[in-house]
Amino acid sequence: MAIDAEKQWTHPAYVTSARLKLRCPAYLLVITPNPQVAEWYRQTITIGHPGFALTPLVIDESTLTMPKEGGSAPTIPEWAVLVAMIHGKSADAVPAAREAFRQITNFAEPLRDQYIDAVFAALNEAARQQLEEEMEVTQIASEFGRKKFEEGMEKGIEQGIEKTIESYRHNILRAAESKCGPLTPRTRRMLENANQDQLDAVLLGLVTAADGESARQFLTKLSASKRK
Repeated sequence: MAIDAEKQWTHPAYVTSARLKLRCPAYLLVITPNPQVAEWYRQTITIGHPGFALTPLVIDESTLTMPKEGGSAPTIPEWAVLVAMIHGKSADAVPAAREAFRQITNFAEPLRDQYIDAVFAALNEAARQQLEEEMEVTQIASEFGRKKFEEGMEKGIEQGIEKTIESYRHNILRAAESKCGPLTPRTRRMLENANQDQLDAVLLGLVTAADGESARQFLTKLSASKRK
């Protein structure tokens, strides 16, 4: 995630929409390995109404620390993966990655490969080489991950996160079809070419739409605006 002033407007909407839809407390969590980005997102967003302000919860390297020697490692596999990604550029990169791989060993192959790709993408070059020497890379990395490594990733965790966008797009398409029925070719093209922020907006619109007709009208209007 990068600094984006537009989030000052959209983040409050995400929280209130989720609270309305799910009928439960909702929280805004920002995850980034970049300390400057983390500091920016820690700013309180003032809505305007007295007493109504939103301060995002931010996780970065300073808050998601490695367990101390002799301490207990994270027991939730997804949490161990997140620790490994956040610390991929630090001196703790190798032990964090080892622990993440250990905890996801028994995961189903597609999900396990996705997590392994994300961790490898977040590692610094030295840590990646060390781990590749320790294990059979062809058994733990998916084709998509190996292709990215061959191209030489230089953006660290941001590119690792970006690799999940196709899966995210697929889920958005399925959600849209579930709520609206068959999509028009124009709407499908719009979704297939949308970036992550645009997909976020689509998801928000689908979640808050009262019914299938409202969702269809929202997507039709959005498709028309993208065509201009």
